[in-house]
Amino acid sequence: NYGLNVSWTYSSWYHRNYDATDYTDYETAESDKLGTVSNMDYIFKSIHDQIDFRWLYIAFVDDGLFINYPGSILDYPGYDPRIEYWYTEIATGSGDIVYVDPYYDEFDNVLLISIGKLVYSGGLPLAVISGDITISDIQDKVIDVSILESGYAFLLNSYGEIVAHPEVEETAYLSGLPPLLQVEEDATSSDPLTSDDVDTILEVLDTGTSGSLRYTRDNDENILVFTPVGKGGYICVISVPLEEVLEAIPPLEARIAAANAEAASFILFVTIGGIVIAGIVAVSVSNTVTRPLQYLMNLATRNAAARIRDEPLDTAELQVDQSYISKDDEIGELARAFQGMLDTIREDEE
Repeated sequence: NYGLNVSWTYSSWYHRNYDATDYTDYETAESDKLGTVSNMDYIFKSIHDQIDFRWLYIAFVDDGLFINYPGSILDYPGYDPRIEYWYTEIATGSGDIVYVDPYYDEFDNVLLISIGKLVYSGGLPLAVISGDITISDIQDKVIDVSILESGYAFLLNSYGEIVAHPEVEETAYLSGLPPLLQVEEDATSSDPLTSDDVDTILEVLDTGTSGSLRYTRDNDENILVFTPVGKGGYICVISVPLEEVLEAIPPLEARIAAANAEAASFILFVTIGGIVIAGIVAVSVSNTVTRPLQYLMNLATRNAAARIRDEPLDTAELQVDQSYISKDDEIGELARAFQGMLDTIREDEE
């Protein structure tokens, strides 16, 4: 439920300096870039159909062009994605996958996390590519598990803050992510959860192993089991009353494994989706530049070989493909200069 009209066929393209009256000016000036990403609708749709992304999008570094799927009509004059929280967080990753802590989406005010990376072209930053997953989806897909009679699961980040918890309402995130102790600590109990316990939980991010500890809450002794869930610095935690654990240890082990597998699988698929998008864009950009350069190099090699062997040059070997000569960019300039060199060779042959 998006709360606004969306298109599952097309994405939306936004640029703060252009609208329906003059977009053709931008289309002409940035034809190469637009051509490179012209087929992203198909890629976005395919990934969106497989993984529960709410939004998939690209934000270009140079001018802030923003491509968003599913498409929607959003009235945000002057919108520049490069100043948004998710963009700055992902850009600092320098090409690594970044998981952005929960925040409220600027378009429809839904609580979500972003997973994305900064992609490069020719060694320079090209665009931030990202996808969003709502906290409600994380609740449904990752921590909505039944553990014995009253056990529950939740998700922590690498700072010991709660990303998703069955007792934490979405409104609680308005002031930031609540710390674990704020929710689970019970100072009136005989052995409450402490900051040292939180440090013990966070250590699994370094060791890569699972752990457990005991604490009391509401005068009930509980066992806390925790394990890292792959990329993102997230920890899946399960809390169960000790009494229930002692009654059903074998079923508990199976449920813990299932909860962790679900979380790891979900985050893995999200990561793969981001890598696929980044790879496709990188290959498209690479082909746009390297293919014409390779063509010109091959042409030069054939001409040089013919002159070394003192063989006559074929007319076709003295003509650069017109599609490259007609380009209004650096490749076109190089092709025209190369054609001038070939014309000089032809005159010498004559």
